[in-house]
Amino acid sequence: MGAPVLPTGKSPVDFTPSAENAFERLNAIPGTIVSAALDTIQIFPFAGRLRNLAITVAEAHPWISAWRKMGIPVFHPEPDAYASDPSSADDDDHEDTDDNNGNSESGSIGIPSQTPISTARFLLAPDTLQFMKSLPAPIRVLMFKPDAASMLALEKHGIDIIGGDPGLARRLENKLLFPSVAARANIPIPSHQIVSLDSSVHSAPMPFPFIVQFAKGFSGNRTFLVQSGDDWAYLATRFSNRRCRVSRYIPGETWTANAVVMPKGHVVVSEPFLQETRIFYSGGLPARIGSRGNVWGKYSPSIKQGVDSAMLRLGRELFRFGFKGFFGADLLVPETGEDILAVEINPRITASAAMLTALEMAAGAVPIVAYHLAVSLGVSLSPVSGQRLPPGGQWIFRTDTPLTGKLAGMVPGTYRLTQGTEETVPAPIRQTDESPTTLADGECLLWKPERASASTERLRIIYRGDCDRFYRFLTAITGEPAAESISSRDGLRVP
Repeated sequence: MGAPVLPTGKSPVDFTPSAENAFERLNAIPGTIVSAALDTIQIFPFAGRLRNLAITVAEAHPWISAWRKMGIPVFHPEPDAYASDPSSADDDDHEDTDDNNGNSESGSIGIPSQTPISTARFLLAPDTLQFMKSLPAPIRVLMFKPDAASMLALEKHGIDIIGGDPGLARRLENKLLFPSVAARANIPIPSHQIVSLDSSVHSAPMPFPFIVQFAKGFSGNRTFLVQSGDDWAYLATRFSNRRCRVSRYIPGETWTANAVVMPKGHVVVSEPFLQETRIFYSGGLPARIGSRGNVWGKYSPSIKQGVDSAMLRLGRELFRFGFKGFFGADLLVPETGEDILAVEINPRITASAAMLTALEMAAGAVPIVAYHLAVSLGVSLSPVSGQRLPPGGQWIFRTDTPLTGKLAGMVPGTYRLTQGTEETVPAPIRQTDESPTTLADGECLLWKPERASASTERLRIIYRGDCDRFYRFLTAITGEPAAESISSRDGLRVP
């Protein structure tokens, strides 16, 4: 297999024999595998190792040139191809209903809007379809959070989505149904109640503080920390006649892992990683809890053992439901030393998957998403255990997060974690064609979306090395003490 051409002039990574074998098998798949996303940060370029790969991405970015240098066909629209129409953006008040059919989606997917507000609509745009139809068939798309409507629409054009039944995935992801899944898997969860909100009844179902989760959500936009009667009354009024899961608030660390349910119920599990959680306020709502990033390579043997056990049990239970492929789960490690508790599952490609794949590729390991491709496309791939990833992580600033200090003036590019202490705004040591795969220890990559309308993110920092070094760097460039910037080191704390 030919080595990929890396944009920074660095030597290609030496892959393990298992990884070389995995890519040899995946490269033998006929047709084209299309990695599709709105933002470059969610694309899977596989460091050029997957020869039957193509990319469709809505965002214009210097990484596109780097991917093309690797020989990957890439499509992205011209800068004026989509009108900027704020009225067509996703409405924060709109959410899938909590019914059980798994097919409820916001708006009609059959006819793309001018603004690519979802990957499905972007894929169904005429120019995107024309590009994909020009690729060697059969054409299969790897995308984040596929839905039944877009799957059917793409099938009409002879294009398949990689993965299982999206309706089943949506049902399994439903946070109101998760307690029954966890019970069948014999995994404890925080004590909870399923409550129907009513604006006329404001009595709290349990002592404050507690967590409220609705059936569907993303990055914490439907997970609330209720700390008072006013918070509860607000939610009961704002979301009247909606059902929610009310759970006891338990301080601790949130750990996450990704996994793949293989044929015959075997489960391949990634390394566990710490979820950087945050408590944030916006739009007059009570405090919400969401992810702000991840930390890899910093876990104890007991954490790995507990996370692996929970993921194996969850994966086997998903298999009993008929699910195969990629899933992620959030697990709570209480600070009191109690057993690990399951919080939720995401039976699909997760938001952390692209970054995890970059770290796996940098280590020369078999990416866990490769097992997802193998399961979905009928390729036999033997699981490999004992792969250890280099330490690293990512930190996400979403559109509701103000940029402070020197960070507000920093441009995209690669920085050293020792920068930031100088008086002036740091300058990148390399430009934005740098890939997360080629970062050296002690370096970080600052990524910004080309246009804010394409993403809920305004900035992401990806780093290699110990997280403590990154936290010092983050403190230096934001001007905020690490204790104020970081909430997850001690788990979620009630403000």
